[in-house]
Amino acid sequence: MKRTFFYQALAFGIFLSLVTGCDSTNDATGPVEQQETPLFQDGEIIALKADNGLYLSRISRGADLDPVEAVKATPDVFSQFIVTRIDADHIALKADNGRYLSRINRGADLDPVEATKTTVDVFSQFTVTRIDANRIALKADNGRYLSRINRGVDLDPVEASKTTPDDFTHFTITRLGG
Repeated sequence: MKRTFFYQALAFGIFLSLVTGCDSTNDATGPVEQQETPLFQDGEIIALKADNGLYLSRISRGADLDPVEAVKATPDVFSQFIVTRIDADHIALKADNGRYLSRINRGADLDPVEATKTTVDVFSQFTVTRIDANRIALKADNGRYLSRINRGVDLDPVEASKTTPDDFTHFTITRLGG
C-alpha cells in the first residue's frame, strides 16, 4: 500500500511538472536560492588598500577640499571608513570628518572622489563588485570604476575614471571593527 501511494505521488509530481513547466520540488516562486552573506555590515569600519600597497586616505588640502588618495602605508584614522549599506550591492563610505565619499565632477572628464557630502546622495553611492574573498571594485554613479590614478610624485588620487575594472580599480579590504 505504501509503495503504491509513493508511485502515485511520484506520477502526480511528474504530471504537474509537465503541465506547469515547473519542477514539483520547487514552490511557486521557483528554486530556493541560498542567501549570500553580505560583504559588508552596516556600521562596519574598513580600510581599503590600493594596487600600490598603500591605503586610501582622506587628505585635507584646505578650503573644504578633502580628496581620497592612496598614500598611507598603514591605516590611520584618516584611512578608516564607516560602511553604510544602501542595499545588497550598494554602499556609502563615511570618512573621519563625518562626510561621505562622493564623486565630484570637476569637468574635463575629471571625477575625483572626495569626502564632502553630509548626507548620502546618488553621487556618494557605490556599487560593490566582489573580485575575490578580500578584494572589491567600486563603481560610481557615472558607471565608472574608482581607480588609483598616478598623477606624479606622491600624487595618487582616487577617481571614478575606468569603464572596465583592472588592477588599479581593485581594493583590498581590511576590516577594523564596527
